[in-house]
Amino acid sequence: MPGATRRNSDRGAAGPSPRCGRARRRASGAGSRPDPLTEPPPAGAAERRPGDPGHDEHRPVADSGPLDIEVDLHQPRTADLAALIPGIARTGRAVTFTAENMTAAYGLLQLLALLTYVGP
Repeated sequence: MPGATRRNSDRGAAGPSPRCGRARRRASGAGSRPDPLTEPPPAGAAERRPGDPGHDEHRPVADSGPLDIEVDLHQPRTADLAALIPGIARTGRAVTFTAENMTAAYGLLQLLALLTYVGP
């Protein structure tokens, strides 16, 4: 019937529509992938390439003093707003600041990201 809509009650005991690939895979069982949260990966699936560092080989980066950061902003309006924050200097579309450590720098970068959402 042209223009007719199909309701869930029209399906009856047949289950989901055959167009739904997920339902077809579950019903047939063919081609299904293991659940990564409950089943271990197949043998050899998690092998590292030679020369790739492992998790235990990475060390934290030690910052050595103040960080000078310059951020180029897309909108001059955002640079205007950022220039109102103490310690931030505007140079054209870019703003510069000096942070004591990476934690302070990250906080100011988050603030700059939030300023991009401030409307006129």
